[in-house]
Amino acid sequence: AWGIVTGESVGQVASQTLKNLYVLTKSFDFPVFRPLIGMDKEMISEIGKRAGFEWRKQGICPFRPKKPKTKASLREFLTLWEAVK
Repeated sequence: AWGIVTGESVGQVASQTLKNLYVLTKSFDFPVFRPLIGMDKEMISEIGKRAGFEWRKQGICPFRPKKPKTKASLREFLTLWEAVK
């Protein structure tokens, strides 16, 4: 890929901390674009509504951790990444 666009927003969920975003960015060999990074949930919802997106409450992902990491370690991430590649 030449790059990736994500829907991340700082502080939107516990795992989207600056530390975690840094680790994710460093783990890719291509640019990461985050057009929603400075927006809050209400702003993002309003943009979605104007675009015709219908918001529905989704079921919670069964693979979601009970306690998401808020201070990721780049070394730990890269070690895990190599194990699953």
